[in-house]
Amino acid sequence: MFQLTIWSLPPLAAALLSLVAFWRARSRTLVPGGHALRFLFLSLFCWAAPQAIDTFLVTEQSKVLANQLSYIGIALTPVAWFQFALTYSQRVLKTGHTALNLASLIPFITVALV
Repeated sequence: MFQLTIWSLPPLAAALLSLVAFWRARSRTLVPGGHALRFLFLSLFCWAAPQAIDTFLVTEQSKVLANQLSYIGIALTPVAWFQFALTYSQRVLKTGHTALNLASLIPFITVALV
């Protein structure tokens, strides 16, 4: 029970591009922000892949499940972007990793509520 529409192409392209970028960034982990960049690409893949799968599926239950899975990537992307911005600019938080850990609680609460 699959269907391919024109609306399937953008999320599929985003998922493939983020997966390729994640794979290509493995050699750049020694530069500032390299690990955070890979985490950002992975969270974008976790957002785009279920969206692409959602456009392929036709039953309502499977669409709901794909949307619930996409919330993991949706919730993690802002935290990954924040972590990338901090590490790439080589800024050190005065509170250490506490602020990043507290910011990571919000996505976990969001996913739990979904």
